[in-house]
Amino acid sequence: MARAPRVTRIGYEGVRTTLPNDLHDLDRILAELDRQVTEPLLALARKALASGERMVFGPLAVELDGIVLNGQKIAWEGLSRVDAERDTLVFYAREPLGRCGWARVRDVPHPRVLLELLRTRTTVVARGLPLLA
Repeated sequence: MARAPRVTRIGYEGVRTTLPNDLHDLDRILAELDRQVTEPLLALARKALASGERMVFGPLAVELDGIVLNGQKIAWEGLSRVDAERDTLVFYAREPLGRCGWARVRDVPHPRVLLELLRTRTTVVARGLPLLA
């Protein structure tokens, strides 16, 4: 029988964390790994947005005054909410427009970082894709 692979994570700050081969509570461990990776990226993204930098997440760009989704610009004031579904992010404009676009989660690098950024400007509804606590 093949031995389980040894996993070592090296954080931004240089701290090494090695996972034991006899893992228990794997969901909890995966959630912690996700948190440790996502939180530093989120801090950098928040700082970049505050300084006016444009951030590209695949088919979506986040800007200081709104988003650009598949080439369509939507101001923050015009964005009603984002539904974070299991496989898709669905964007809704304020009424009477309604649904105005979508992006596949698999096409978005660091979707949880993106969702947390969006939460600072609009409502994000988790419908299958978990958000940070």
